[in-house]
Amino acid sequence: MKIVAVSASMSVSSSSTALGERVLRAVRKRAEESGTEAQVSTVSLRDLAHDLVDMTLTGMPTPRLEEAFAEIQSADAVVAITPVYNAAPVGIFTLFWQLFPEGGLQGKPVLLAATGGTARHSLVLDSQVRPVIAYLKGIVLPTTVYAATEDWGAGGGAGSPNARAEAGAAELMGLVCSIRTGVGGPDRAAAAPGTDAEVAEPHRRPDEFDPAQVTPFEQLLNMG
Repeated sequence: MKIVAVSASMSVSSSSTALGERVLRAVRKRAEESGTEAQVSTVSLRDLAHDLVDMTLTGMPTPRLEEAFAEIQSADAVVAITPVYNAAPVGIFTLFWQLFPEGGLQGKPVLLAATGGTARHSLVLDSQVRPVIAYLKGIVLPTTVYAATEDWGAGGGAGSPNARAEAGAAELMGLVCSIRTGVGGPDRAAAAPGTDAEVAEPHRRPDEFDPAQVTPFEQLLNMG
């Protein structure tokens, strides 16, 4: 199983780097518990800063960017980590995903993580990052991992970054395993009529947007 972390950390010793390491440790732990070998690698956006600017100006990815894009597209799952500045993800993080191939995260589980100076910025992941990843067809996990300045050294309560990292790792591994085995994954959702997928959902709701399923307004008036 291949997990790729995309880190927008601005330095090797930053809080974003530390949070990313915690999240990846939790993912490795979950993989080991499930008997799965996890191959983890990191794409550092700090090292690709000039390449991203060049692609913005020329429209053509550099070889290093192409390699980074290919590594992410070959992954089974992605962990995306960014610092938050002035209520927004750091610019290099947003720029990377804006230049990433459209649909390049098709069907890949993505765990989002971020650091910031205050807990007020925790919604940045849901309000600004989640829509971008969803546009690229990634499957964004329900749990996000956010660490504010006051969270460091504050213990491991139910809402702590450590607890959220464990919860996110569990969701990530569960979804990856489901997709790989076809249980509850895209293959099952696309099963042909008459298969187990149809039997498991015999009372599917009608399509409200299908004209054939819409009751005429005159009939509704007569029903009253």
